Amino acid sequence: MASHRTRLGALPSSTASSLVFAALVLLTWMAPARADQIVLFNTGVSTAGTQLSNGQIDPHYTLTSRPDAVPTPDTTKVLTSAGGFPIPPWLGDTTTSRWLVPGTSDDDGNAPLGNYTFQTTFTLPAFSSASITGQWALDNSGISIAINGTPIPGTSVPESRPGPGGTTIFPFQEFTPFSVTSGFQTGLNTLAFTVFNGFPGFEPGPLGLRVELTGTFTPAGVPAVPEPATMTMGTVGVGLLLIGKCLRRRAVS
Repeated sequence: MASHRTRLGALPSSTASSLVFAALVLLTWMAPARADQIVLFNTGVSTAGTQLSNGQIDPHYTLTSRPDAVPTPDTTKVLTSAGGFPIPPWLGDTTTSRWLVPGTSDDDGNAPLGNYTFQTTFTLPAFSSASITGQWALDNSGISIAINGTPIPGTSVPESRPGPGGTTIFPFQEFTPFSVTSGFQTGLNTLAFTVFNGFPGFEPGPLGLRVELTGTFTPAGVPAVPEPATMTMGTVGVGLLLIGKCLRRRAVS
């Protein structure tokens, strides 16, 4: 029994067109979505992306509200393990981010009882979608994270939580993840982290914030490409079935 392979050039024009169409569908749906980076900075990082030293002023985060009589906006400064307490028990230094405290606080970051709002800004050109993901650590509890003045639901952090073996874990010992998926605007945007300072028996006590974050946006006018893997794989499957069907019709054995 002789077998022959079907060549694309030997196919009728309608079949060849179907194959070309299927290939184009696959290429289109498998192409990566365009996502430009939002220029954001972790706490304790310079504009050049290097780590700031203990006591240096952070150029990207300011205090926009605080409970005492110090005028706002106020500067924030870096606290590292070079100064000892409160690091540890606060999370230790890394090359990714560092702790911030009010610019007027002492070497231990001590501050009066009340709410403190640390704010950073970023700009966006015209866009069709945007998102930010990150994590924050803090002392003592997290009131909220707000985008352009609007609090994001589900971003509060309690002053402690139960840990394994009956231990207690505080929010300055671990990062808590967060995400921002709405509330963005073209031009200047603000992202604010409000922290409550106060713990029974430790007033005033250390107040600190640490943030690591990244964000992307799709420029206006750029077609959105579905991202879920199920949609991509489904499209690939349909395309392969179409190609296989066309070839089976023309196969000669």
